[in-house]
Amino acid sequence: MGTFDGKTVLLAGKYIARPDSYRSALIVSRDGGKTLVDSAPWLGGCDAYSLFILNKTTAWLVTCWSIEGQQAPFNIFRTTDAARTWKKVGPDLPLPGDFGTSLCRMETIHFKDAKHGQAIFSGSVNVNIKAYETKDGGEHWKVSFNHMHKEVKKDFVASDVIEFPKQPKRNVPEFKVETNYDGNRIVILTRKSGAKKWTQISQLPLYHKLLDYRIHGTDLVPDPKHHFP
Repeated sequence: MGTFDGKTVLLAGKYIARPDSYRSALIVSRDGGKTLVDSAPWLGGCDAYSLFILNKTTAWLVTCWSIEGQQAPFNIFRTTDAARTWKKVGPDLPLPGDFGTSLCRMETIHFKDAKHGQAIFSGSVNVNIKAYETKDGGEHWKVSFNHMHKEVKKDFVASDVIEFPKQPKRNVPEFKVETNYDGNRIVILTRKSGAKKWTQISQLPLYHKLLDYRIHGTDLVPDPKHHFP
């Protein structure tokens, strides 16, 4: 979840119901998170997996297509008009043959400006870690870091061998999502940049009590009685 300017807020994740109805979800608010609408029909895929917002207009969104979890291929989309339109950029990642299996996950995606970015992946086979870099906003990528253990190590994480880029500090309100105690609603909270107290501003109704909430996104079960918009 993130914001461009404090007013336009994005919540990325996926809808869950039956396996044949899995699809990625991109919920958009233009009033600081008070009202949210589904931006469907969305670009496709089963999970809007990772979101990086650079400034007031530009962001990248990563989607994956597997309904079986965090698996390749990962598609990268870019907006330059604060989420009014999106364009698929570059090839799917990781590049063909780099892992030899779809069982890999994206650890992070980060841009320091509109052109220069990095995407880090970890594989399940021999704990392979690869970082890709782009110098044209995601149109082209090349491997900039490659590390492979000879054997799987217990409790190993990608950040053990490569430094993750730090998120830039932006003077905009922060947003996050939480579930209520029954697990049947997603609550939207906000706070001023640097503040400690979070304030609830809205919530999304759900009808399924089993909600799988992840760091990279949110699984949303649409309420049959609720319509976006």
